[in-house]
Amino acid sequence: MPIDVVLKEIPEFRAAVIRCAQPDLDFYTMVPVVQPTFVELHKRLLDADVRTVGPLFLFYEPGYEDKLIPNVAVDVGDQPVPVDDLVTEVTLPAIIAATTVHRGRPGHDVIGPLYAQLARWAEDHGYSVRGPGRDLMIGPLEEGGSDFVTEHQLPIEKV
Repeated sequence: MPIDVVLKEIPEFRAAVIRCAQPDLDFYTMVPVVQPTFVELHKRLLDADVRTVGPLFLFYEPGYEDKLIPNVAVDVGDQPVPVDDLVTEVTLPAIIAATTVHRGRPGHDVIGPLYAQLARWAEDHGYSVRGPGRDLMIGPLEEGGSDFVTEHQLPIEKV
């Protein structure tokens, strides 16, 4: 199914992060690890009186055997991050991103093809992919529902 792509310039920002490093984690086994990690990050920030500046999101880094390691994160602006044994502070670089919004359950069978279409769009428009994506959890489709609105951001650069 064709997607709508929006090109965005995303400035550098500071985030509170919990890294979900597990050697056998993949897109199919990630959800049971990521969901409680979102809850834990949110709880720790609330306990430290840190208000979030944007939505919770995932960003990825290269892992073992071409797998991606998800990092649960949230923009905290210029507030101090309650760094501890689990939470770290990361400054994410400014990027240009090809983005699309998805409404529904964000499973691998949906997200994988979305990123493939974003990469294809980038190539067709004179860009190359500059690294793993970011998945912003914008909100639930309906109050108390299990389907979400997510924005998927693929970092790109002009060729």
